[in-house]
Amino acid sequence: MKKYLHPINTFWEALIDPRKLFLELCSTPKNLFPLILVLFTGFLLAFSTSKFTIEEITYIFGLEENVSNSAIILGSLTFLISGGLLVEWLVQSIVIYFIVAVFSSENRPFRVVSSIIGYSWIPITIKVTFFSLLVLISGELYEPNGFAGLMNNTNNQFLIYFFKNLDLFVIWKYVIMYIGIRVLLRGLSKWLTLVLIISVFLFANILKLLPQILEMIL
Repeated sequence: MKKYLHPINTFWEALIDPRKLFLELCSTPKNLFPLILVLFTGFLLAFSTSKFTIEEITYIFGLEENVSNSAIILGSLTFLISGGLLVEWLVQSIVIYFIVAVFSSENRPFRVVSSIIGYSWIPITIKVTFFSLLVLISGELYEPNGFAGLMNNTNNQFLIYFFKNLDLFVIWKYVIMYIGIRVLLRGLSKWLTLVLIISVFLFANILKLLPQILEMIL
């Protein structure tokens, strides 16, 4: 029984005592649970919004709204969303792996880094779960605006797009990731670690905003 409860225990440890968990992951990295977590997050988001996506796609392409078409659209949507989340996890892990390789006096395998970064995604899964329940219960699709609501006095589209991707759950994720980098980079100053995590955050969000940036430039 304890074996089956272990993933749940690590889930809570990542939220309430991430440093202890990350120290354990340095010696015994686990990537299966983060992989399942990211895939589940993608499926949950795809499933909760599938009703609206199916209606839109069948209307645009003049398709019948039957079981087979709905299943194909849901499968494609799940593949795209989960694939995008997996790529984001991989890119963040690669960036932090090279940062650790430069600043750490210890050799940290990529499996250890990706495991720690994967567990930092738990707040995003919680956010998507609440969002999905809201959509399924209300029957309405909401557009998450993050902190963009605080930007009422600006017409700067870049800032609006940027703050749409920023909320308490994202901050929570990067706080956990900061603790993970502190564990990976033992002895490094807190301020330098903070600069590194802010750099990772900005890099990840610039990648997300790349289409909007190109649209504004062109």
